[in-house]
Amino acid sequence: MAHILIIDDDPGVRGVLKAMLERAGYDVAAGGGGVEGLKLAHARRPDLVLLDIEMPGMNGFDVCSLIKTDTALASVPVVIMTGRPIAGVPARAQAVGAVDLLAKPFERDSLLRKVGAYLAGGVAGR
Repeated sequence: MAHILIIDDDPGVRGVLKAMLERAGYDVAAGGGGVEGLKLAHARRPDLVLLDIEMPGMNGFDVCSLIKTDTALASVPVVIMTGRPIAGVPARAQAVGAVDLLAKPFERDSLLRKVGAYLAGGVAGR
């Protein structure tokens, strides 16, 4: 069973994503911020990370950079999520090693299709 890590400071988003992914048959862990998320990633290497950009303390770009420079985690695909358009986000997400950028709110079928493609080693498209 694939293990997905959600890192988002919004408990509502974490809960909805976790429930949606668990119903689809995935093993899911969720952290409320960058430091907690990195601890969870090291405790049990995920197969995919869904990562919010705007979080207090350590933002998603910083977390993604740390994941991608960690030899134990560098190969884990990271999908960055955002709830509002911010200039330069797609280029910055790509620069820190994210494989995709998802807009919140999510459309369930589209999200599950992308998650499935990344876990299968494919590229779900942007």
